[in-house]
Amino acid sequence: MNLYFVKSTNIISVAYDEQKELLTIEFKLEIIYQYYGVPLGEFVSFMKSENVDHYFFNFIAIRYHYDEIRKI
Repeated sequence: MNLYFVKSTNIISVAYDEQKELLTIEFKLEIIYQYYGVPLGEFVSFMKSENVDHYFFNFIAIRYHYDEIRKI
């Protein structure tokens, strides 16, 4: 799984596991979300979007089941 740092108001980094279709997003509020069943095409669109915050809130957050993991 590769880790990508993004230019964003709310997001620090993004990681994606293609085999598991698992998207992991670390937020500046020290919370990590793991989203399940995210297809590769969705991840690519997310990373290529001009505004990752907007894409996240309008396409990822409302579509995919997730678990919240708090940072220690």
